[in-house]
Amino acid sequence: MAVSGDNTIAVVIPVYNRARTIFATLQSVARQTHAPAVLVVIDDGSSDDIEASMEQWQRESQPRFPVILRKQANQGAAAARNHGLRLVPDATLVAFLDSDDAWPDDFLARCQAALSARPDAVAVSCNQDMVDFSRGTHKSVRLDGIADNAVAWMYQHGAGIGSCSLFRRRAIEQAGGYPEQVMTGHDTCLFVRVSLLGPWLHAPGTPVCMGRNHSGGSGDSDHLCRSYRNYEERWAQVFDDLAHKESLSRFLPVRELNRQLARRWYRAAKQWAKHGDPARAADCYRRSLSYRKNFAAWLRLHTLPWFVTARPQT
Repeated sequence: MAVSGDNTIAVVIPVYNRARTIFATLQSVARQTHAPAVLVVIDDGSSDDIEASMEQWQRESQPRFPVILRKQANQGAAAARNHGLRLVPDATLVAFLDSDDAWPDDFLARCQAALSARPDAVAVSCNQDMVDFSRGTHKSVRLDGIADNAVAWMYQHGAGIGSCSLFRRRAIEQAGGYPEQVMTGHDTCLFVRVSLLGPWLHAPGTPVCMGRNHSGGSGDSDHLCRSYRNYEERWAQVFDDLAHKESLSRFLPVRELNRQLARRWYRAAKQWAKHGDPARAADCYRRSLSYRKNFAAWLRLHTLPWFVTARPQT
Protein backbone atom coordinates (compact mmCIF):
# COMPACT_ATOMS: atom_id res chain seq x y z
CA MET A 1 0.00 0.00 0.00
CA ALA A 2 1.37 3.44 -0.93
CA VAL A 3 1.56 6.16 1.69
CA SER A 4 3.24 9.49 1.13
CA GLY A 5 4.67 12.54 2.85
CA ASP A 6 7.59 13.34 5.11
CA ASN A 7 7.56 11.61 8.50
CA THR A 8 4.77 9.27 7.40
CA ILE A 9 4.20 6.66 10.12
CA ALA A 10 3.34 3.01 9.53
CA VAL A 11 2.43 0.81 12.50
CA VAL A 12 3.22 -2.91 12.23
CA ILE A 13 1.72 -5.42 14.69
CA PRO A 14 2.66 -9.12 14.49
CA VAL A 15 0.14 -11.40 16.19
CA TYR A 16 0.00 -15.07 17.07
CA ASN A 17 -3.04 -16.50 18.92
CA ARG A 18 -4.00 -13.26 20.67
CA ALA A 19 -7.47 -12.62 19.29
CA ARG A 20 -8.62 -11.26 22.69
CA THR A 21 -5.46 -9.55 23.91
CA ILE A 22 -4.90 -7.58 20.71
CA PHE A 23 -8.16 -5.64 21.13
CA ALA A 24 -6.69 -3.26 23.73
CA THR A 25 -3.55 -2.89 21.61
CA LEU A 26 -5.59 -1.87 18.56
CA GLN A 27 -7.63 0.56 20.66
CA SER A 28 -4.45 2.29 21.77
CA VAL A 29 -3.51 2.86 18.12
CA ALA A 30 -6.97 4.21 17.28
CA ARG A 31 -6.77 6.72 20.16
CA GLN A 32 -3.52 8.33 18.99
CA THR A 33 -3.69 12.12 18.79
CA HIS A 34 -1.30 11.87 15.83
CA ALA A 35 -2.85 9.12 13.72
CA PRO A 36 -0.59 6.82 11.69
CA ALA A 37 -0.87 6.74 7.92
CA VAL A 38 -1.55 3.00 7.98
CA LEU A 39 -1.80 0.05 10.37
CA VAL A 40 -0.54 -3.36 9.26
CA VAL A 41 -1.39 -6.49 11.25
CA ILE A 42 0.43 -9.70 10.31
CA ASP A 43 -1.21 -12.91 11.51
CA ASP A 44 1.69 -15.33 11.97
CA GLY A 45 -0.25 -18.56 11.47
CA SER A 46 -2.71 -18.17 14.36
CA SER A 47 -5.22 -20.91 15.10
CA ASP A 48 -7.72 -18.51 16.71
CA ASP A 49 -10.05 -16.13 14.86
CA ILE A 50 -7.99 -12.97 14.68
CA GLU A 51 -9.88 -11.88 11.56
CA ALA A 52 -13.17 -11.75 13.49
CA SER A 53 -11.51 -9.71 16.25
CA MET A 54 -10.14 -7.27 13.69
CA GLU A 55 -13.53 -6.87 12.04
CA GLN A 56 -15.21 -6.27 15.39
CA TRP A 57 -12.61 -3.68 16.37
CA GLN A 58 -12.96 -1.82 13.07
CA ARG A 59 -16.75 -1.73 13.38
CA GLU A 60 -16.61 -0.40 16.92
CA SER A 61 -13.65 1.97 16.62
CA GLN A 62 -13.97 3.28 13.05
CA PRO A 63 -10.21 4.02 12.78
CA ARG A 64 -9.17 7.17 10.89
CA PHE A 65 -6.52 5.29 8.93
CA PRO A 66 -6.47 2.30 6.57
CA VAL A 67 -5.96 -1.12 8.13
CA ILE A 68 -4.23 -4.04 6.41
CA LEU A 69 -4.51 -7.62 7.71
CA ARG A 70 -2.31 -10.27 6.13
CA LYS A 71 -1.86 -13.91 7.03
CA GLN A 72 1.30 -15.96 6.71
CA ALA A 73 2.38 -19.45 7.70
CA ASN A 74 3.92 -19.45 11.16
CA GLN A 75 7.46 -18.13 10.72
CA GLY A 76 8.06 -16.15 13.89
CA ALA A 77 7.71 -12.54 14.95
CA ALA A 78 10.82 -11.35 13.07
CA ALA A 79 9.50 -12.60 9.73
CA ALA A 80 6.07 -11.11 10.49
CA ARG A 81 7.55 -7.68 11.20
CA ASN A 82 9.66 -7.76 8.03
CA HIS A 83 6.56 -8.80 6.06
CA GLY A 84 4.61 -5.89 7.47
CA LEU A 85 7.34 -3.41 6.64
CA ARG A 86 7.46 -4.59 3.01
CA LEU A 87 3.76 -3.79 2.62
CA VAL A 88 4.32 -0.06 3.27
CA PRO A 89 7.38 0.84 1.16
CA ASP A 90 6.75 4.60 1.25
CA ALA A 91 6.52 5.02 5.04
CA THR A 92 9.44 7.04 6.40
CA LEU A 93 8.84 6.15 10.05
CA VAL A 94 7.79 2.79 11.49
CA ALA A 95 6.57 1.62 14.88
CA PHE A 96 6.58 -2.08 15.78
CA LEU A 97 3.91 -2.65 18.41
CA ASP A 98 3.56 -6.03 20.13
CA SER A 99 0.04 -7.45 20.30
CA ASP A 100 -0.03 -7.39 24.13
CA ASP A 101 1.25 -3.83 24.63
CA ALA A 102 -0.58 -0.48 24.52
CA TRP A 103 0.42 3.12 23.82
CA PRO A 104 -0.60 6.25 25.69
CA ASP A 105 -2.66 8.56 23.47
CA ASP A 106 0.23 10.91 22.65
CA PHE A 107 2.88 8.27 21.93
CA LEU A 108 3.16 8.82 18.17
CA ALA A 109 2.85 12.61 18.53
CA ARG A 110 5.72 12.78 21.02
CA CYS A 111 7.97 10.44 19.07
CA GLN A 112 7.29 12.04 15.69
CA ALA A 113 8.04 15.50 17.12
CA ALA A 114 11.32 14.27 18.62
CA LEU A 115 12.52 12.77 15.33
CA SER A 116 11.41 15.85 13.36
CA ALA A 117 13.57 18.02 15.62
CA ARG A 118 16.60 15.73 15.10
CA PRO A 119 16.93 14.64 11.45
CA ASP A 120 20.16 12.80 12.31
CA ALA A 121 18.47 10.55 14.90
CA VAL A 122 17.62 6.95 14.01
CA ALA A 123 15.07 6.16 16.74
CA VAL A 124 13.28 7.50 19.80
CA SER A 125 11.96 5.62 22.85
CA CYS A 126 9.55 6.36 25.68
CA ASN A 127 9.50 5.03 29.23
CA GLN A 128 7.85 1.70 30.04
CA ASP A 129 5.30 0.48 32.56
CA MET A 130 5.89 -3.27 32.85
CA VAL A 131 2.55 -4.79 33.80
CA ASP A 132 2.32 -8.38 35.04
CA PHE A 133 -1.38 -9.15 34.63
CA SER A 134 -1.27 -12.46 36.51
CA ARG A 135 0.30 -10.86 39.59
CA GLY A 136 -1.29 -7.44 39.26
CA THR A 137 2.09 -5.71 39.57
CA HIS A 138 3.66 -2.72 37.82
CA LYS A 139 7.31 -1.86 37.34
CA SER A 140 8.42 1.49 35.93
CA VAL A 141 11.41 1.47 33.58
CA ARG A 142 13.02 4.76 32.61
CA LEU A 143 14.76 4.91 29.25
CA ASP A 144 16.33 8.36 29.48
CA GLY A 145 19.78 6.76 29.65
CA ILE A 146 19.32 5.31 26.17
CA ALA A 147 19.91 8.78 24.71
CA ASP A 148 23.38 8.91 26.32
CA ASN A 149 24.60 5.57 25.00
CA ALA A 150 22.08 3.22 23.39
CA VAL A 151 24.51 0.31 23.01
CA ALA A 152 25.57 0.43 26.65
CA TRP A 153 21.94 0.78 27.77
CA MET A 154 20.80 -2.29 25.81
CA TYR A 155 23.72 -4.43 26.96
CA GLN A 156 22.82 -3.58 30.53
CA HIS A 157 19.01 -3.59 30.39
CA GLY A 158 18.13 -5.64 27.31
CA ALA A 159 16.49 -4.56 24.07
CA GLY A 160 12.82 -5.32 24.70
CA ILE A 161 11.94 -1.78 23.65
CA GLY A 162 10.26 -2.28 20.27
CA SER A 163 6.78 -1.32 21.46
CA CYS A 164 7.96 1.90 23.07
CA SER A 165 10.06 3.10 20.12
CA LEU A 166 9.62 4.83 16.75
CA PHE A 167 12.23 4.21 14.05
CA ARG A 168 13.39 5.77 10.85
CA ARG A 169 12.67 3.26 8.15
CA ARG A 170 15.99 3.86 6.41
CA ALA A 171 17.85 2.88 9.61
CA ILE A 172 15.88 -0.37 9.91
CA GLU A 173 16.68 -1.24 6.31
CA GLN A 174 20.34 -0.20 6.57
CA ALA A 175 20.70 -2.42 9.65
CA GLY A 176 19.35 -5.38 7.65
CA GLY A 177 15.86 -5.67 9.17
CA TYR A 178 14.91 -8.30 11.73
CA PRO A 179 17.09 -11.45 11.50
CA GLU A 180 14.50 -14.12 10.82
CA GLN A 181 16.76 -17.02 11.81
CA VAL A 182 16.88 -15.70 15.41
CA MET A 183 13.66 -16.81 17.09
CA THR A 184 14.07 -14.86 20.33
CA GLY A 185 16.48 -11.97 20.70
CA HIS A 186 16.00 -10.74 17.13
CA ASP A 187 15.05 -7.31 18.49
CA THR A 188 18.45 -7.11 20.19
CA CYS A 189 20.25 -7.94 16.93
CA LEU A 190 18.39 -5.24 15.01
CA PHE A 191 18.27 -2.48 17.62
CA VAL A 192 21.96 -2.66 18.53
CA ARG A 193 22.81 -2.40 14.82
CA VAL A 194 20.39 0.51 14.39
CA SER A 195 21.98 2.31 17.35
CA LEU A 196 25.37 2.23 15.56
CA LEU A 197 23.95 4.39 12.75
CA GLY A 198 23.08 7.56 14.67
CA PRO A 199 21.64 9.14 17.82
CA TRP A 200 18.87 7.39 19.74
CA LEU A 201 16.51 9.81 21.47
CA HIS A 202 14.32 9.67 24.57
CA ALA A 203 10.82 11.17 24.71
CA PRO A 204 9.72 11.72 28.34
CA GLY A 205 6.08 11.55 29.36
CA THR A 206 3.43 8.90 29.95
CA PRO A 207 4.97 5.41 29.67
CA VAL A 208 3.98 2.64 27.28
CA CYS A 209 2.14 -0.31 28.87
CA MET A 210 4.19 -3.47 28.30
CA GLY A 211 2.04 -6.49 29.12
CA ARG A 212 3.32 -9.77 30.55
CA ASN A 213 1.70 -12.99 31.82
CA HIS A 214 -1.70 -12.01 30.47
CA SER A 215 -2.75 -15.40 29.12
CA GLY A 216 -4.31 -16.86 32.26
CA GLY A 217 -7.92 -17.67 31.46
CA SER A 218 -7.92 -15.84 28.11
CA GLY A 219 -6.58 -18.65 25.95
CA ASP A 220 -4.16 -16.24 24.28
CA SER A 221 -0.45 -16.96 23.83
CA ASP A 222 1.99 -15.63 26.41
CA HIS A 223 5.24 -13.76 25.84
CA LEU A 224 7.47 -15.29 23.15
CA CYS A 225 10.52 -15.94 25.33
CA ARG A 226 8.45 -18.20 27.62
CA SER A 227 8.36 -20.70 24.75
CA TYR A 228 12.04 -21.45 25.39
CA ARG A 229 13.45 -23.07 28.52
CA ASN A 230 16.83 -21.55 27.68
CA TYR A 231 15.82 -18.01 26.74
CA GLU A 232 18.58 -16.57 28.95
CA GLU A 233 21.17 -18.60 27.03
CA ARG A 234 19.67 -17.54 23.70
CA TRP A 235 19.87 -13.88 24.73
CA ALA A 236 23.44 -14.30 26.00
CA GLN A 237 24.44 -15.83 22.66
CA VAL A 238 22.88 -12.93 20.75
CA PHE A 239 24.78 -10.34 22.81
CA ASP A 240 27.96 -12.42 22.49
CA ASP A 241 27.63 -12.69 18.69
CA LEU A 242 27.04 -8.95 18.32
CA ALA A 243 30.11 -8.19 20.42
CA HIS A 244 32.26 -10.20 18.01
CA LYS A 245 30.63 -9.11 14.74
CA GLU A 246 30.07 -5.38 15.30
CA SER A 247 32.48 -2.56 16.17
CA LEU A 248 31.26 -1.73 19.67
CA SER A 249 34.49 -0.40 21.18
CA ARG A 250 33.55 3.26 20.69
CA PHE A 251 30.38 2.66 22.71
CA LEU A 252 31.55 0.11 25.26
CA PRO A 253 35.11 -0.24 26.62
CA VAL A 254 36.34 -3.83 26.49
CA ARG A 255 36.27 -4.18 30.28
CA GLU A 256 32.62 -3.09 30.50
CA LEU A 257 31.65 -5.23 27.51
CA ASN A 258 33.23 -8.27 29.14
CA ARG A 259 31.45 -7.51 32.39
CA GLN A 260 28.07 -7.42 30.66
CA LEU A 261 28.75 -10.64 28.73
CA ALA A 262 29.87 -12.38 31.93
CA ARG A 263 26.63 -11.29 33.58
CA ARG A 264 24.53 -12.57 30.69
CA TRP A 265 26.20 -16.02 30.71
CA TYR A 266 25.93 -16.17 34.50
CA ARG A 267 22.16 -15.69 34.27
CA ALA A 268 21.98 -18.37 31.57
CA ALA A 269 23.86 -20.78 33.82
CA LYS A 270 21.51 -20.14 36.74
CA GLN A 271 18.53 -20.85 34.50
CA TRP A 272 19.96 -24.22 33.41
CA ALA A 273 20.76 -25.07 37.03
CA LYS A 274 17.17 -24.28 37.95
CA HIS A 275 16.01 -26.65 35.20
CA GLY A 276 18.23 -29.40 36.60
CA ASP A 277 20.78 -29.57 33.78
CA PRO A 278 24.27 -29.33 35.37
CA ALA A 279 26.15 -29.95 32.11
CA ARG A 280 24.60 -26.98 30.32
CA ALA A 281 24.82 -24.87 33.45
CA ALA A 282 28.54 -25.66 33.73
CA ASP A 283 29.13 -24.66 30.12
CA CYS A 284 27.47 -21.29 30.70
CA TYR A 285 29.39 -20.71 33.94
CA ARG A 286 32.63 -21.38 32.06
CA ARG A 287 31.67 -18.89 29.37
CA SER A 288 30.87 -16.33 32.05
CA LEU A 289 34.26 -16.89 33.69
CA SER A 290 36.02 -16.54 30.33
CA TYR A 291 34.93 -12.91 30.25
CA ARG A 292 35.35 -11.99 33.91
CA LYS A 293 36.71 -13.81 36.93
CA ASN A 294 33.98 -13.98 39.51
CA PHE A 295 34.06 -15.97 42.74
CA ALA A 296 30.29 -16.58 42.76
CA ALA A 297 30.41 -18.09 39.26
CA TRP A 298 33.49 -20.16 40.13
CA LEU A 299 31.87 -21.45 43.33
CA ARG A 300 28.62 -22.39 41.60
CA LEU A 301 30.54 -24.16 38.82
CA HIS A 302 32.45 -26.31 41.33
CA THR A 303 29.39 -27.10 43.46
CA LEU A 304 26.94 -27.78 40.61
CA PRO A 305 26.02 -31.40 41.49
CA TRP A 306 24.93 -30.33 44.98
CA PHE A 307 23.45 -27.04 43.79
CA VAL A 308 21.22 -28.67 41.15
CA THR A 309 20.06 -31.72 43.10
CA ALA A 310 19.38 -29.69 46.25
CA ARG A 311 16.67 -27.68 44.45
CA PRO A 312 13.28 -28.75 43.08
CA GLN A 313 13.43 -29.66 39.40
CA THR A 314 11.23 -27.79 36.90
